[in-house]
Amino acid sequence: MNHVVRAGYGYANYIRESLAMSHLPVERKQIAHAEIVEEIDKMLAYTIEIFDGRWETIDEEMMNVFINTRWSIVYNVDQMLQNAIVQVLRHRRQIDKFLLKFET
Repeated sequence: MNHVVRAGYGYANYIRESLAMSHLPVERKQIAHAEIVEEIDKMLAYTIEIFDGRWETIDEEMMNVFINTRWSIVYNVDQMLQNAIVQVLRHRRQIDKFLLKFET
């Protein structure tokens, strides 16, 4: 779950940096189990904030703003957002199992 949260912030930061938006450092701390759900919600909200006030211009930026990744692949914003979404989907079973542990 820590990986999912950190990766989510990492992808959002790539997009934010490419759009000249402020961004947060990705912390390498261990997140306590009781805080994971809240941290996932915060990470998703942080990603959604990218689009606040940008709905009129985001299509142009999605295709024409490019991001150089640390793994040597160049993505546009749309492709990076797809990677962010797939990251969460890839770990969906782990997320579901984790959330089931906390249901009452």
